[in-house]
Amino acid sequence: MATAFRSPATHRVRSPHEYHLDKRAAEALLTDVTALVESGVRPTEPEFYDRHWLDVELLPTGLRDFLQRFRMTESHAACLIQGLPVDDVAIPPHWDVPHSRNHTLVPETIMALCAMCVGDPFARDCVQNGRMVQNILPTGSDRRDLHTESGSHCDYLAFLGMRDGHVTLASARDVDLDDGTREVLAEERFRFAAGPAAVLFGDQIEPYLRLDRCLPLDPGARQALDRLLAELDRVQQEVAVAPGSLLIVDNYLAAHGRLGGDWLKRITVSRNLRRMAGGGRHPRIL
Repeated sequence: MATAFRSPATHRVRSPHEYHLDKRAAEALLTDVTALVESGVRPTEPEFYDRHWLDVELLPTGLRDFLQRFRMTESHAACLIQGLPVDDVAIPPHWDVPHSRNHTLVPETIMALCAMCVGDPFARDCVQNGRMVQNILPTGSDRRDLHTESGSHCDYLAFLGMRDGHVTLASARDVDLDDGTREVLAEERFRFAAGPAAVLFGDQIEPYLRLDRCLPLDPGARQALDRLLAELDRVQQEVAVAPGSLLIVDNYLAAHGRLGGDWLKRITVSRNLRRMAGGGRHPRIL
């Protein structure tokens, strides 16, 4: 029997939940993280996340609480942290060109600590050679269609603005679909890389979304998917990610699309790395 998915009573486009770091807290964070960086830490390497998880305490208490609430309550499809310290650094000509004297290590480390508040950062060997912190540049080849990131493997995507940038988002909780369409989308009538699965799953009123290279298996499924894509396109919003802004997207609640601007940094985060490995001690590079 199909799950009785139902449309919520009201629909509205919800903006990312925001947290503003004041100047004094930003200065203290810069001092503490600079000292950590000078000790030789490298957030671009997997070992950082195994050895320095206690250093999340360097983040202001209010910021840690904000990120924990974002993770636990799932009240928003994304959150936006404003006011993180970021220096004016020249844009690299390519994602794999290292900066001299590691001028981006401080913002990368702050980003990594924030990411660890919501889960376990990881990377894929096939994406920028397995870099834990990736550079998104205008010359990149990121997908522009609205999609979720690789099905169930990724729980969150974190984007840090090094220069002015933007990310296109569309939340599954903002769409307006009839109950019949929701029922079809909740059935395993769509093929993904891992096999047949539903597009909507989880809670009956506010379901999770799976939308990574999805192929409908019958005409009814195609019609339902087209309606969903049209609704996601209608409710999509472009979120500005300015220098010092950190956008964290819930990959179960929102599809993302065009990444634009001059320079963003990205980290992918899982809430459970074990599900991506065969058990035992798991690597962070998949």
